[in-house]
Amino acid sequence: MAIYLEDLVDIELGSGTIHRSFMNHSIGEADKNANRFGIRAFRNGASENLGAAVCTGYFIKATGETVIIPGTVSDNTAYVTLPQTCYATEGQFSLAIKLAGGDITSTVRIVDGIVANTTTDTVIDPGEVIPDINDLLELIEEAEAVIQGSIRYDIEQELTSAQRTQARDNIGMVSIEFVQISGNEYQMNVSTKCEFVNTQDNEYTLVLHAD
Repeated sequence: MAIYLEDLVDIELGSGTIHRSFMNHSIGEADKNANRFGIRAFRNGASENLGAAVCTGYFIKATGETVIIPGTVSDNTAYVTLPQTCYATEGQFSLAIKLAGGDITSTVRIVDGIVANTTTDTVIDPGEVIPDINDLLELIEEAEAVIQGSIRYDIEQELTSAQRTQARDNIGMVSIEFVQISGNEYQMNVSTKCEFVNTQDNEYTLVLHAD
């Protein structure tokens, strides 16, 4: 399936002038092989077979670098397809299309345009967008409550008889502290009162009570 954008213009070789279009073309940043620029050649109104002529494109990027693009010639048509590197830099571009045959090289078309920015460094997942600032503040308050409030952990453990005996005596005092590492990343240091509660014959639950 051909989904490239094609821009071919009719060129009258007998006119003695170069066809140039100024800033009428925009192409999308980060595209690839998406645009085909070229000509259909005529002389005195009749189709001109380009024969063994060689078509080459010279794409000048906004950085001043030039990308050389091998073209295609068929009957009276010559064109180039822009490779991925032509879309890599946002800003103004200039594309010259040249035909060469024997000892003659002729620029037959110049295209001036813009590589348009189509993305940014920040991408928002639609499923994660917070539509209102009040919702954001509410989420922040909830996060602070989790960090500063009381925290309880119930960890079910299956213990051997010896472990149950040890567990019944294993009650201590510990505290919980959240230490900010960077940005929204916190490290939790746990220290609180803990006890093992017998839930079934061979199962105990480790309960940590925050102060």
